[in-house]
Parts: sequence; C-alpha cells; structure tokens
Amino acid sequence: MLAVCAALLLAGCGEQPRGSGARQVAAGTDKGDPAGDRGGRGTDGAAPGEDAGRNLVPAGYGGRYRVHATVLQSPDHGPQLCDAVMESWPPQCSGPDIVGWTWDGVTSDTGSGTTWGTYRLVGTWDGTRFTLTEPARDAAGNGPGSDVPAPGAGHDGGSEPDRGRTADRPSAGAHSHAELLRIQRELHRDHPDLLSSEVRDGEVAAHVRVATEELRGELDRRYGAGTVVLHGWLTPID
Repeated sequence: MLAVCAALLLAGCGEQPRGSGARQVAAGTDKGDPAGDRGGRGTDGAAPGEDAGRNLVPAGYGGRYRVHATVLQSPDHGPQLCDAVMESWPPQCSGPDIVGWTWDGVTSDTGSGTTWGTYRLVGTWDGTRFTLTEPARDAAGNGPGSDVPAPGAGHDGGSEPDRGRTADRPSAGAHSHAELLRIQRELHRDHPDLLSSEVRDGEVAAHVRVATEELRGELDRRYGAGTVVLHGWLTPID
C-alpha cells in the first residue's frame, strides 16, 4: 500500500524505514464485522480530525487481536506475520514470528523453498510474537500464480466503529508543514518500532503494530492533541 524506500524519504511526506523494494502492509487495518468476514477500510478513508486514532488498545488489554496479513516461511526462518514484504523472487518477509501456525487447511504459493499467502488471523500478542487462538482463514488472492498478496488492499469498509474515536478531540492544523516533517523525523528517531508514517491533512499519521492509549497520550502531551494520529495494525476484538 505504501512504497518502501531504501532511504528515509521525507520529501514525499511519507517515511517508511524498510528495505528497498518492500511494500508496507501495516498501513491497512482490519476492522470488519464481529465475525471477521470483512476487513476495515484503509487509513486513507478518514477525514482530518475525524478520529483520535484507529484500533486503540486500552491499558491492561490482554485480549485477542485480528489482522489481515501475509504469512511467509522461508529456509531462513519459520512462519512470520509480515509487516513488510520484499518484492523479490521468492518474496521476503519482515515481521514477528507466529506461534501455532500450520499450512494445513489453507492455500498458499511456493517458490524456491519459500511458502506464503494472505490470511485472516486471530490471536494474542505478547509484544514480540503473535500466537494463534483459532485456525487461519484464507483471504482472496491466494493460490498458484497469484501475486505476492498485499494485506490491507481491497477492504470494503467495515461497519464497526473505530476504537479510539472521540468527537471532542481537536483536529490537527496548528503546525506548519515543515514542523510536521520535523515531528515525523523525531517519531522515527525515538520510536524505532514505528512501521511507517505520512504527513497529510495537517497531521502525522503514524502506523504501528499496536496503537496503545498510553502511546497516544505521550504523543499528545509532546506535540499537542491530534498532531500525531496512531493507526494500529492489529485490531483488538475483545
């Protein structure tokens, strides 16, 4: 969904600190119906100031998460939940390990010892690993001859309200474009686990694996409410 460049590209207002040729997949969220049959719209669907963030996780949350993502296993590593996919052949993956994964019962592509596919997953997150709590489900686009899947693409706009939506939070706009670019650089410097970011509509959209209320509060205090809007890749569902 977002091009990932070898260098930190600030001029284009989007910064994705990943390897050359990768596609950033964390920008798309999965906020479908409670049964998980639909994925949520991507983050580009929000109007400036519309919400305080997406998929915000309250303090002390210990429940499950849902995500629509590429899973890839290569001769170099076991199955991983990809937050970036390298467009090489075979593709390469960057992301956390998955506990409890099996290729049985799902469709996949295979090449040069690498196996991958796009799936809807439900599980728990301990900060380093994603542990499945139920079998993975196929997403569209798998099977022989399919392209490397791009999680987050083609979502139809789930009806479930965004977690973290609050009407009384002010929209951004108090900072100049140059100031927002400076804030963007600081975010990547101070938060190396940040997946990607964009400057748009008077705010910095920051994509993270898990968007916590604690982190939102920290960024609000530092930069002003609504200046940095968090977008969580993993959707809390409990």
